Amino acid sequence: MVELPTGDDLKRLPLRGLISYAARYALRVQQLYWVDEEHPEVEECYAAVDDSTHMALDFAAGKKIDPDKATGIEEAVVRAVVVASDEEWSDR
Repeated sequence: MVELPTGDDLKRLPLRGLISYAARYALRVQQLYWVDEEHPEVEECYAAVDDSTHMALDFAAGKKIDPDKATGIEEAVVRAVVVASDEEWSDR
């Protein structure tokens, strides 16, 4: 079994390394994100989660991130989290 890094291990990483680590683990659990397929915003929600992870990977790779685009993705992913946690649409 692979051991998870300790807090001290993570403190030694540069910012881009931390973002890369978080984004790779987000990709591993992304399949657990769920929105009812009947929800009117289902496509936007899945796109927002995907876009946010890819933006984080782009940042970690040293690519330039457009602040306006990042703001839009942030707002969309917050909405996706709200939709997924809405009790009316979720049984999880």
